[in-house]
Amino acid sequence: MEIRFPRFLAAAAASGQGKTMLTCALLKLLSDEGHSVHAFKCGPDYIDPMFHSRVLGIPSYNLDSFFLKPDTLRFLLGRHGGVPGSVGVLEGVMGYYDGLSGLSDRASAYEVAKLTKTPVVLIADASRTSLSVLALIRGFLEFRKDSQIAGVIFNRLSPSLYPGLKKAAEAELPVRVLGYVPVLKDISWESRHLGLLRPEEIRGFKEQTEALAESVGKTIDLEGIMELADSAPPLSFTPPDIPTFPGKPKIAVAMDEAFCFYYRDNLELLEAMGARISFPRFMTKSFRRGRTGSISAAATRSFMCGSFPKTAPCVWP
Repeated sequence: MEIRFPRFLAAAAASGQGKTMLTCALLKLLSDEGHSVHAFKCGPDYIDPMFHSRVLGIPSYNLDSFFLKPDTLRFLLGRHGGVPGSVGVLEGVMGYYDGLSGLSDRASAYEVAKLTKTPVVLIADASRTSLSVLALIRGFLEFRKDSQIAGVIFNRLSPSLYPGLKKAAEAELPVRVLGYVPVLKDISWESRHLGLLRPEEIRGFKEQTEALAESVGKTIDLEGIMELADSAPPLSFTPPDIPTFPGKPKIAVAMDEAFCFYYRDNLELLEAMGARISFPRFMTKSFRRGRTGSISAAATRSFMCGSFPKTAPCVWP
């Protein structure tokens, strides 16, 4: 099966360089322009998809090349985003080439881009440099021959430097410069040791996102980004055969601030296999207090995941 699906992947040299904030700004801008936008996150990250979902009002899905075969990865990308008139925005994870054990590009954002043939926009942090940032970009372009990197956005760049740096970059490198983001002192999303706070924990998240999009919209080449997305080749995949459960088991899923680290595809797969999914309100309280009898009475199976342990600790007898 082959489908046409405009898409791009936002990546960076490292964590903490603005991927999620810029991705959310782009989601907001594209949505406001009337595009049907679908968001995805590379790898085992549960927080960033919450940000995508809060901005768009629809689910964001993980693309994890560690767990998924390449064909299944392409199938899920096409299944969730490949509808007529849509555009896919994929957010990378960690540094672009960072994968298993920290010494491999296996399961990295690069691997997802390569397997799906998705054009990449590299977010280059220019906060403490100027021309030297081009050396960093060249390194990322040449580290792998099939880097998929086709565009660059400078982050935390002085507006006065942008015209000259754009000219130098496009003269020196085989890449298109798609704008810049200035230092935004009034917009800040707090983090804990494992990542950003959840969007509902951030004060004024909606207002900050709107301000972020308004600012970024003045300095980003959105038309150029859409041209890059339109250059993505068709996605090719074979839809998998999905088995069904005997009967229709009822599965109770714990879902609150303590139990929220799920891959949405796992829940949707269970439903596709015939399971009846429910989210009992009493379930998370019962789990935290170590009482599971009422859960057993409400469902034939239970499903719980994890979250930050300090968010809502369980009390077991």
